[in-house]
Parts: sequence; C-alpha cells; structure tokens
Amino acid sequence: MLLVWAGSVWLLGLILASITPLKFWQWSVLAISAACAAIFLRKDRQFRSLFILLCILFLGAARWENTKPDVEQDHVAFYADTTFNVQLTGSILTDPDVRDNQTLFALKVERIWIPDLGIQKPVAGSILIATSPLKTYRYGDR
Repeated sequence: MLLVWAGSVWLLGLILASITPLKFWQWSVLAISAACAAIFLRKDRQFRSLFILLCILFLGAARWENTKPDVEQDHVAFYADTTFNVQLTGSILTDPDVRDNQTLFALKVERIWIPDLGIQKPVAGSILIATSPLKTYRYGDR
C-alpha cells in the first residue's frame, strides 16, 4: 500500500509542477526541507509519513522541471502548443515522403507569423509537416 501512495504522490507532483511556475531549484529546496522535517519528526509516525510523502511530491515536481527543455522565444518549438493559428515561412529540408494518405517533409523555419497576436518575427528550428498528397513538393521549395 505504501508503494501505491508513493506512486500517486509522485504523479501528483508531476501534475503540480506542470501548472505552477516554480523552478527546479525551488522544488529541490522544498524536497530537502520536507526530508529534514521527516528526519527531525521521526518519532511521530503521522508527521514523519506526511513529510516523506511531501518529499516525494516535491521530488516528482523537481523531476518534471528538470526534464523540460529550455526553449527560447526565437525557436519555433516555443510556439508548439499555442492555440492560435500560425503561418510559417521556410524551405523544405528533405525530399518529401509521399504516402497514400499524406506527404511528409521537414521544413527549416525562418519566420513565424501569428496574426491574432500581431507577432511576426524570425525564428530558427525545423518541424515535420504532414500534408495532403495531392500537391507536389520538392527539396528546397519555399
């Protein structure tokens, strides 16, 4: 049963870190504080268990923050989860892979435009495009 609690609290820590703006070092300080509290209160079983679970929660959150990539605003990946429509300008990096239901190719992005926000700026990075097989694309096309 202890493993179920620990796993559930770890997952809760991952969720908590995804919705809060704390950094890795802040979660680590909280985890260390909870571990110290568990050590100092080791004679009281309820408090010890509570602080051990808090330590696991904070370690899960720290793990989440540690694995997130640091993406700057001048990289196309920064805009990956946006809910706005975007227009990208760039050139095709690879020969298109034409399949029955789609065509796949890598696009080297040079510029992004988000009309709803009025953002138009140069960016770097590459993305994989999946599009209709009805139109033909060639390496180097813009």
